[in-house]
Amino acid sequence: MKKLLFVLFLISVPLLSQAYEFAGYISIQHISGNTYQVTATDYSFGDPENSGRCDKFDSDTLRIYYGDNTSGILYRSNGNIYPPNTYPGGDSLCPCLKANIYIGQHTFSGPGAYTIWFFGGGYINGIVNMINSGAMAMIISNTLYVNPAAGNFSMPVITNPPVCTYGCLGQCYSFNLGATASTGDSVAYALGFDSLPGYFIPHGVTVDSITGELNWCSPSRVGLYNFSIVFTTYVGTTHKILVDKEEVQLNVTIDSSCTMGINELTATGGYMMYPNPAESIIYINGTSENDKQITVYNMVGQLMFSAEENQKQFTLNTSSLNDGIYFVTIKEIETGSAYTLKLVKN
Repeated sequence: MKKLLFVLFLISVPLLSQAYEFAGYISIQHISGNTYQVTATDYSFGDPENSGRCDKFDSDTLRIYYGDNTSGILYRSNGNIYPPNTYPGGDSLCPCLKANIYIGQHTFSGPGAYTIWFFGGGYINGIVNMINSGAMAMIISNTLYVNPAAGNFSMPVITNPPVCTYGCLGQCYSFNLGATASTGDSVAYALGFDSLPGYFIPHGVTVDSITGELNWCSPSRVGLYNFSIVFTTYVGTTHKILVDKEEVQLNVTIDSSCTMGINELTATGGYMMYPNPAESIIYINGTSENDKQITVYNMVGQLMFSAEENQKQFTLNTSSLNDGIYFVTIKEIETGSAYTLKLVKN
């Protein structure tokens, strides 16, 4: 018998490049002997099904480090192939947000602790409960303990993607990862990210230790939030053996009017705007550093203000706008292409 324990955790370090990552996790399945299947799941900004709509800020391959002074290249295995690419492009979950799955196998030399990790890019800007999120890198890590005293196991399967979820201001929000464990295993749940710098858990957020249901009664501020759900798996019922501990990030957008549809988060051309509805600041993520002219019009076509930008990511101050519906138009100077997003100001 072989005993193993692995712990997945996320570390944030300063990031100098742009941030386009939302969430991710690592899963491990025992194959035989000291050989394991490693699956890295990454949720990123992109839309492989609509060419030109959202550029991909990821790669067809991912380098993963196995904690034994070796590393390997994993190939994305999900989604359709869109020429001229020769590898699958990932699966679209909601506009401009997709899932990337990379799978590989690795044989360890023997018993011991192995920290498996990959660099997941940068966090998205503007996460309400993660101070300065856009300047932090997302490194996803999993510590695997290989011990001959434990038997084979597979970590629980997550059936509900932890992204593209929406809640209402002042109303209870709930979410469940739908993690299913193998027969004879048991799972316990908790909130994570206790020591992550700049991170805080909003008031009223809890996780049921048995069902894994995250409940939040009730959100008091609109915007994009990040939560960590930790689930620990045990093998056996009488004499439980701890075999894995996984930390998965959940992203949820809180809307003040609950009229926001998914399509209002993005527009053609690869531009994503949030939070929407907005109070005083909106973030716009794009795909180009070329010069852009930004104009904001009200419902009757009056120009409210304009600006010029040359960054992929930028902010607009909407505090001077009265409550209502507006249209934000982004015109790319070099190509002449223009894209419009609908904004609700509260």
